[in-house]
Amino acid sequence: MKTTIFLLPILFVFSITYAQKEPEYGFNKGDFFVSGTVNYNNAKYKSNDSITQNRFAIEPEFGYFINQNLALGTRLNFSTSRSENSRDFETKENGIGVGIFGKYFFTPQKRFSVYGEVSAMYRTSEYEQKSFFEDQLEIRTSDNDSYTIAISPGVQFFVSENLALTSRIGNISYTSAENENIDPDGEKFTSENNQFSVNLGLDNLYFGVLYRI
Repeated sequence: MKTTIFLLPILFVFSITYAQKEPEYGFNKGDFFVSGTVNYNNAKYKSNDSITQNRFAIEPEFGYFINQNLALGTRLNFSTSRSENSRDFETKENGIGVGIFGKYFFTPQKRFSVYGEVSAMYRTSEYEQKSFFEDQLEIRTSDNDSYTIAISPGVQFFVSENLALTSRIGNISYTSAENENIDPDGEKFTSENNQFSVNLGLDNLYFGVLYRI
């Protein structure tokens, strides 16, 4: 009898412990999420000139799972870049973009998952180039509008039930751009540029955090 009375509290604690809900990692249909990723790239090149390039971008986004594997969402992009060399040549660009995306998660209910993304973005930016020619400062500016369609791979890891680390590594993209330019003499002209590119390097790595609502 004494043994039974002694074991009852232990069995009660044991049953409560194992009845507790295990953490649920990953996504389900109907989940919302907010995320923010950043990209920073600093590069130096040496040939006849020494060239330094810096680029920083931040992308907040919001998404919704229409089924267990597929999420649709919208994204903003804020970016700034600067390049200069040892011969007093400098370029600056500041831009903002808005776009949509679809992400397919191959293992959506796992703590770690690989995903593929298709995205489309409209971006507008202001570009300025300063250079010295025959000891005279020349300034060229342009207002640029572009549309980009891209395919990107990515990975994601949940550190808690709702918080995950996420990254997007490079892309395969097509960009169509239209530029309104002003040359050093004040003349205006328009140019167009269409580009297909494959960039899967670490210089195009976006890394950040995601919170499941």
